[in-house]
Amino acid sequence: MNASIKNFHFGKWLNRKIGSKTHFCQRFDWKSRELLRWCQGKNFPKSPVLSQLLYDLHLHIGQEYTSLLAECHEQLMKDHKVYKYEQEKIRRQSEKEATTD
Repeated sequence: MNASIKNFHFGKWLNRKIGSKTHFCQRFDWKSRELLRWCQGKNFPKSPVLSQLLYDLHLHIGQEYTSLLAECHEQLMKDHKVYKYEQEKIRRQSEKEATTD
């Protein structure tokens, strides 16, 4: 059993920031499928794509790029903390089962 990292907090934040996905996709030539997956928390944008996404988001909503970067990092850290907590819970459960056997 393992815990996979999910981007619930990041997806929720991105969804709130983007607003209309169709308008954003048309304006910046993004594929709606990948944007939808990121907003639903199914996976993360990888490193070079994430920086481009944040830059386009900066142009889309007019918020300063560095503040977007800080907000994004905060949301990703929340997701990472949840992931670490779930991993630790699974590890403890495995240890508990091993000691009872």
